[in-house]
Amino acid sequence: GSPYLEDDPPNPVGVYGATKAEGERLVLAANPRSVVLRTAWLCSPHGSNFVRTMLRLAQEREELRVVADQHGAPTFADDLAEAAARLAPRLVAAPAGDASFGLFHLCGAPYTTWHGFAREILDQAARRGHPRPRLVPIATADYPTRARRPPDGRLDCTRIGLVHGIAPADWRLSLARCLDVLLGPAEGNAP
Repeated sequence: GSPYLEDDPPNPVGVYGATKAEGERLVLAANPRSVVLRTAWLCSPHGSNFVRTMLRLAQEREELRVVADQHGAPTFADDLAEAAARLAPRLVAAPAGDASFGLFHLCGAPYTTWHGFAREILDQAARRGHPRPRLVPIATADYPTRARRPPDGRLDCTRIGLVHGIAPADWRLSLARCLDVLLGPAEGNAP
């Protein structure tokens, strides 16, 4: 019902989440001067991810059915890398036990659903001349997968802002940069 805080007990719904939670626990137990950045819905112009999948499917189909009852926030790899680079100098200088270390949430903002994310991908891609199929919202139950996903995967990113001065990036702007790489600039934004 509300975004997860870093202090909330993990409750993974599958093997993937359970192994991530165990990895976080082991890293933090092994070194008191470590930082774990917990993120979600990671995307970039490279590799396999939701953005690239939506673009591919938009070229192949006239209609896309996308889950509309799972909530979270897209995070772009370049925003995550920039935040990690901003953390580094402070972590080098901070003593063990400092609030700079530990678990932090960092994802994009604002929150959305997979359907909302898909709609923005398709809208921005259409402004670049990419096909715009019909987008249909569906329930998780209508799209069965082997991997279970939590219905509410929103992460509260307040702590990283208070401790490190890092605010979540607007994923819609990050998506535009990603699509500039994949498809070129939007009409009217060409140099």
